Amino acid sequence: AAAAAAVLAAGVWEAAAISVRTQEGSAAVRGYDCYEGTGASYVGLKDMTVSGRACKNWMDQDKFPQGADGLGNHNYCRNPQGSKAKPWCYTMDPQVEFELCEVPECDPAAADP
Repeated sequence: AAAAAAVLAAGVWEAAAISVRTQEGSAAVRGYDCYEGTGASYVGLKDMTVSGRACKNWMDQDKFPQGADGLGNHNYCRNPQGSKAKPWCYTMDPQVEFELCEVPECDPAAADP
């Protein structure tokens, strides 16, 4: 029962983290839907680059350690060690090693009070 309560609490927290605030009639993204700063703490589910390239699984690279900075057995955009200007990924395109991702920057007006 305690494990079920912990899972439920985690689900409620995640739902709150991806909530959307409305400011002056426009939707502003928060939490997992956007990044702040360089996106070093971004742990969202975007998996496509700005040009539409699919991201490669982070397990298929050896430049950054697995488990660090949200890296693991997935192909979601990340910015390990804040190494780039915003979240990015290695691409499946053999001619383009990596590319920045299509992740919006968080709207400061939507910050929690």
